[in-house]
Amino acid sequence: MQGRKRVYLHIGQDKAGSTAIQVFLARNHERLTAMDYDTVGGRVNHHGRVHRAALGADQAALAEVTRYIADSPVRNHVMSFEGFYAVSDEVLPRLLEPLRDFDVVVIFYVRRRSDKFRSGFAQNLKLQNPDQVDEVLAVINGDVDKLRPAKRRNMDYLGVVRRWQNHLAQLGADNEFRLRVYERSSFADGDLLTDFGRTIGLLGERQSLEEAQLQRPAEHSNPSLSPAAQYLTIFSKALQPTPEQARKLERMLAAADEPGSNRGSMISDRIAKSLDSRFARDDKVLAREFFGRRTLFREPVKTHYAW
Repeated sequence: MQGRKRVYLHIGQDKAGSTAIQVFLARNHERLTAMDYDTVGGRVNHHGRVHRAALGADQAALAEVTRYIADSPVRNHVMSFEGFYAVSDEVLPRLLEPLRDFDVVVIFYVRRRSDKFRSGFAQNLKLQNPDQVDEVLAVINGDVDKLRPAKRRNMDYLGVVRRWQNHLAQLGADNEFRLRVYERSSFADGDLLTDFGRTIGLLGERQSLEEAQLQRPAEHSNPSLSPAAQYLTIFSKALQPTPEQARKLERMLAAADEPGSNRGSMISDRIAKSLDSRFARDDKVLAREFFGRRTLFREPVKTHYAW
């Protein structure tokens, strides 16, 4: 419908450039406003609060999203949070309902599962997530079916796409689902932020960020734990150490996680690739539907030295 405001809803996923996109949006807030774009709520790095409102059925917070967009002088709005893609059929309507009066474009970046899982596993160890011991044992032993149901469901990209497509259709507006692949050869000009900018119509077909006077986020490094530190972290979780022992383990962990030693993974290539093979048929469906090609991921599978 002519004149309707548009909301670009970037739904993730984690380990697929979401943080870079969120920092990019925050850093360029003023320039984006001049280009008729805004992040819902202004200078925010992510929209986790909207995600929490949908999970908790906080109607007042969700209504504020509608009011903000409706009252804004800007026509295009962007929301980005890597956890959006994983919401259930029960929560998804609560997330979309505040956007009923606008045209919604959902953007979903998918990453090869083996790379995503290995990267996410080592990162989560650094955060001391309590489910990581069971998770790594399930994957190393090849018992992926023992992962929590939500974990298994979120690996099903075709299921995620269909779930969102179905709920978008129920809104009844001129909505669209856009699938993007998180790999350099699939990005526009080989660059994630350029790809995102063109996907939301911020950049012209051949326009660069620099030509649009948009700034890139500062480079940041967040390396995964070294293999030795991965093992030590798993081991320390099982010890239930005293405070003194915990301090000693922290010193050992820091010594084991030497810069430049992040060359391997606890998860072998055989097991990691099995995560991809389980969904190969579904990925072909997505490849044909969105890109008119036979394979969703075009780059060869990366090999790792499994410790």
